[in-house]
Amino acid sequence: PRGMEGARLEARAEARRLGMGIAKLTGSECRWKSKTQKIRYPIFLRYYGDGIAFEIECKLGQALAPKLYQKGWHATSVLGCLGAAAAAGKLMNLSEPQLAHCLGIAASMASGLRANLGTMTKPLHVGTAVQNGVTAALLAEQGLTASSAALDGELGYCQSFADGAVQKNIIGKLGNPYDIITPGIIFKQYPSCAETHPALDATIALAEEHAPHPQDIASIDCIVTPLNNDVLIYSSPKTALEGKFSLHFCAALGLLKKKASLLEFDDKLVSDPEMIALMKKVTMTPDPSLAEDGYTGAATIVTIRMNDGKTYTRRVDHAKGSPENPLSMEELLAKYRDCAGSVLSPEALEKSVECLLNLENLDQVGTLISLLDR
Repeated sequence: PRGMEGARLEARAEARRLGMGIAKLTGSECRWKSKTQKIRYPIFLRYYGDGIAFEIECKLGQALAPKLYQKGWHATSVLGCLGAAAAAGKLMNLSEPQLAHCLGIAASMASGLRANLGTMTKPLHVGTAVQNGVTAALLAEQGLTASSAALDGELGYCQSFADGAVQKNIIGKLGNPYDIITPGIIFKQYPSCAETHPALDATIALAEEHAPHPQDIASIDCIVTPLNNDVLIYSSPKTALEGKFSLHFCAALGLLKKKASLLEFDDKLVSDPEMIALMKKVTMTPDPSLAEDGYTGAATIVTIRMNDGKTYTRRVDHAKGSPENPLSMEELLAKYRDCAGSVLSPEALEKSVECLLNLENLDQVGTLISLLDR
């Protein structure tokens, strides 16, 4: 029907917009349903929060790592497309065969290149992943089919993205345990690539403890995992977007500003002469011994060497916001207000906080979404 087709088109556009918005700030009453259908929050939570879509995306990530990243793919979008497809499919009550086709369709729509990290296309990856996941579910609902070997076949998703390194890492592990519980969720404290966070934690702590003057610093030496070295590709960023994927900028930022909010990721600050001078003192050296598997992880050791010979060192294995080093509720709300406050009125912001703190009592997801959709 024409009305339903309009809802489907709106769903895909809304999914892309929502995904891009979340990615740019990094941290519903579904527009694609019929106008009479309501989705209660507990149902929404069961299909996503309790682990179904979340679990599929996380376990695929574990299975395909580190090959996926090493081959130049952006994991957020490659994996996110299937996570979004699973969530949309469950919310639409697709049958088991339809869900299988949904994931197969999404497998052909997954993409995203690491070459575009630090550009406007990077958040587009997230929006497109969500849009494609919703589209896959809508197509499966209408009878579009996909190969049963689309995920794990010789020419399928796992083989193409990670040379098939999946069976030993995922079979028997789905829901055992659920990743949303163990190891749990990482809440990013800073609006930059997660691999910069240990360095930000370390440099902010060192700045607060020792207050080194930038002109008195001889060098800022950062020992990182090989993954960090591969992901943080901008040693001399020219824009704030590049700064999000620059250890050099983030280390200098932590020392110079002692914070890293949305306001600090600004083109003017990236090109500030004092910031540029400090970035030139930063070195990044990969050390496989920092990673359990010799590659992944974000552990970072920062050593500041002063002109007078003094040295200050801080090692961070788990950034603030990780399950091992969680943010407090006050810190979570401060991060939320920093992000949402740039687009919501003060009244809408505080009403949304009230909803978020009482999610289990929400009768409709739309109650929250209507506040955020400004």
